[in-house]
Amino acid sequence: MKKLALLLVAIAFLGWGCSHSFNSMMTSGVDVDLSGTSKYKILGDTEATANVKIILGLIKLGDASMSGSFPVSLTPLAGGKIVCEQAAAYKAIQNFEGADQIICPRFKTELNLGIGIIYQDFTSTVKAKAVKVIP
Repeated sequence: MKKLALLLVAIAFLGWGCSHSFNSMMTSGVDVDLSGTSKYKILGDTEATANVKIILGLIKLGDASMSGSFPVSLTPLAGGKIVCEQAAAYKAIQNFEGADQIICPRFKTELNLGIGIIYQDFTSTVKAKAVKVIP
């Protein structure tokens, strides 16, 4: 009887999804370096949304392929959040004609459904300024 109760508690724990919301400024992922002798022109505001689903901490579906070769944290929860933010940043650059980079990004990331490392569903929206680097 105790084993059955423990099994039911374990199933309920793994099957119970939760939702989190993160608001953040850029902390890692997309490098924006406008220091030095580079000249640039601020083109305007850009915005994009990305959705990433992660299965077993390894299989990334949705817009995950848009995150490029940016470094990803080995922590599954943080890794999914970062991959989703990177994909949104990439889409924001692509959405603005002639943009090379973005600056001052503000992210709103939500963990829509998370079941441990078994399944995670993230949605991230970024608002930033589009920049054109002038050679």
